[in-house]
Amino acid sequence: LNNITLNQAIDLDTVLFNTYKENDFYDWHKDLSNNPNHDIKFTILINNSLKEYEGGDFKIFSYGGENTIKDFNESGTVLMFKGDIPHKVISIKKGIRNSIVFFIKGNKLDIYW
Repeated sequence: LNNITLNQAIDLDTVLFNTYKENDFYDWHKDLSNNPNHDIKFTILINNSLKEYEGGDFKIFSYGGENTIKDFNESGTVLMFKGDIPHKVISIKKGIRNSIVFFIKGNKLDIYW
């Protein structure tokens, strides 16, 4: 790791617990860092909703355009993607959607394994 320990290269200290209620949504965005020394390499989402809900689909924008990740609506589902890929959560129609978000940060310098 070019004199960088694994703990310095990967920082997993940011964890969020998100709750979306009826009419809540999160528009298109990228997961970015304001820290000049590191950026967010990957985002890991875990759907930990206790009950079924309607709406709240997770959408990701890739080379082919907008895509819905339908499987993420099931509790216990884990999704990992590069933090700089645009993504959003559409409006909740009924119920409550919960998720846990982990950000894997890394040095802004290119690290070759």
